[in-house]
Amino acid sequence: MALVAASIGIYFAVGFVMRASQRVLQPGGLASCSSALAQPGAALSEGKSLCGGTLGSEYLLADCTLTEGTPSGVMVWKKSYKPTEGDWTKTIATTGSDGCNLSAPPDVDVSFDTADKQPPTTVVVADFTYEASAGSVGIQLACSRAGSCVDISMFQEGLYRLDEGRPNDGWDSLAKGVAFGVTFRAGAPNRMILRLSGRHVSVYLNGRGVTQADTSRIQSSGYVDFYIDNRGGPATETVWLQRLYVFESR
Repeated sequence: MALVAASIGIYFAVGFVMRASQRVLQPGGLASCSSALAQPGAALSEGKSLCGGTLGSEYLLADCTLTEGTPSGVMVWKKSYKPTEGDWTKTIATTGSDGCNLSAPPDVDVSFDTADKQPPTTVVVADFTYEASAGSVGIQLACSRAGSCVDISMFQEGLYRLDEGRPNDGWDSLAKGVAFGVTFRAGAPNRMILRLSGRHVSVYLNGRGVTQADTSRIQSSGYVDFYIDNRGGPATETVWLQRLYVFESR
């Protein structure tokens, strides 16, 4: 378990800093996805067409609304950054009809991770309810220490950042800015989609295109995670995760 946390944490620890400096408008946004499957709660399965691609084999479905505690196939980790940066520690998720309660106090990250590495050519779909105001929510795929990582992080106001991890340390920015008209539905379900096909990355929120870019390197197998990052937040931020899908991308 410590190896899993270390593999992901080297990237996850970098995160958002100097938020104001990231308010850069990004031209040429991604077209919206009209599929009903891009909306939260719609059932997904192999062979379905979703936002420019086809869903292949289902690698994981962690449904927090159908289990008590952390679903099979995933682990939950947290990390504190105050008064000093700590280590990743394993925790549990409390569950209910609203899903897994992922609450992050100030200066804490909470990460909902696959227990095993997943292939890099992947579509990750997260259904969640956003009850926060300042914390960022994101998805990572293909994350490992010696490999790389693809990370999309978003705030309520449409501010986003898409990054590619460098093997062993650091990040390269692929895209950042404000996705106008693309915000979380506060207190209601949302569906975020992160797709990696070859080197091409695309991101959608509730059927609206957020951004797209090409990675600088071919990604390798790695962990997939959904997270809430509350570094610098003044109060506890909460996200209810209903389900996390991981599919092969075709």
